[in-house]
Amino acid sequence: MKVNLRNFVKNMPKVELHIHLEGSIPCKSNNNLDFFQKYTIAAKCLKTPDDIKNAIRYIFKDRYKQNILYTEYYYQSNFHIRKMPLLVQLNALNSEINKEYNKYLKLGKKIIVKIIIDFPRTQSYPMPHFTQKHIKDIIKWQKDNNSDMVVGFGLGGRFETCRGCIDNNPKQKIKDKCEPLTFRSFFKEARNKGYKIIPHAGETSGWKTIQDTIKYLKPHRIGHGIRIMENKDLVKKVAKEQIIIDVCPTSNLMTLDFYLKDGKTSKEYYDSIYDTKPVSYTHLTLPTNREV
Repeated sequence: MKVNLRNFVKNMPKVELHIHLEGSIPCKSNNNLDFFQKYTIAAKCLKTPDDIKNAIRYIFKDRYKQNILYTEYYYQSNFHIRKMPLLVQLNALNSEINKEYNKYLKLGKKIIVKIIIDFPRTQSYPMPHFTQKHIKDIIKWQKDNNSDMVVGFGLGGRFETCRGCIDNNPKQKIKDKCEPLTFRSFFKEARNKGYKIIPHAGETSGWKTIQDTIKYLKPHRIGHGIRIMENKDLVKKVAKEQIIIDVCPTSNLMTLDFYLKDGKTSKEYYDSIYDTKPVSYTHLTLPTNREV
């Protein structure tokens, strides 16, 4: 019997472990902007608790359509801290996730959504004490509210390396102090309390950033990590220590300017498909993923 592969994939139960909540918001933007600029525009749409709730309703609807039954969303709470206090954000996320979970459960679909609090490097590095307080407050909120919504912590955004992990990018901004080392004690505390540590590394930066991330942060998973292929010894180390690499082909096509067969860059190809879309629009039945 011939099987329609697209329908088979669409209907099968799925898990998604690397997706950004802010990047999942539909956003009409200028296609001349790069991925990170579009992401910032979309993130600025979250100004109130109602905005957060609308986003949660949208992503549950998307999970339902794609039959994705378990998702871990990265969420950059300190990006929104000037507009909404941390606890206001957490309460809005928690209440709407529970509401939507029960709504779709009545429809016969058990959709579980969890949150990874992701700290943007460009904001977190100058004020590590702020990140430390943020983590402590989130852990306390979870305990006080008997919640398991937040499952981990991460570091996102462009990796600015220290002098000890310079790669081949001459434009790379160099810091005297190693970035992963700065956050080591904060993440260790969270890890000891049962939270997963899931930083980004090795996408737009070299393999040495992955090496430092493993050395100082002891991650459960590493976001992207594709530059690990530049060092075979590091590949063996990751395999031995059973550290998962979240490889995200569609994201890499959007951010790294690969050249496709027709001569277009990946960014040009992606931007030519949709005008109004979430920043990171990954869907197993759409042309972007067939190209991947």
